[in-house]
Amino acid sequence: MANKKRAVTDETAYNADEAAILDNSEALETETTAENAVISENSDTEKTAKSAHTAEKTVIAETEKKAKRIYVYIGPSIKGVITSGCIFLGDKKEVLSRIGVNAKAAGMESLVEKINRLIIADVNVAAARDKLREGENSLSMAYNAVAAGKEGL
Repeated sequence: MANKKRAVTDETAYNADEAAILDNSEALETETTAENAVISENSDTEKTAKSAHTAEKTVIAETEKKAKRIYVYIGPSIKGVITSGCIFLGDKKEVLSRIGVNAKAAGMESLVEKINRLIIADVNVAAARDKLREGENSLSMAYNAVAAGKEGL
């Protein structure tokens, strides 16, 4: 009988151990599911943060386009229209419209596009002057067209 009791006790202990193992595996599954949910949530948060960062960059780029900047005219002087080396402050559209008004008033509407090509943002002036020195490019062609156009008047 002692052996029977011992066998029942061993079986009960075995069943208890098995139940504990099952509980632990269920707990691990729940923990893993919770971890995956946190990882998924973090991933979603990162995606949202990246989307917000991209949107912020877009807003900054649009603001910079509208922001006032310094522009320099690197073409030849044209009496009553513009002087070589003239510096403007404003957004490019604003600057170009002011020059267009002056050119039309001086009867040089045909040169407005070429003059506008020679209005350069301050950060690009050095590179643009180098291009003018090199010649045989669109910038030097615009310069030559403006120079020839002003002499024809």
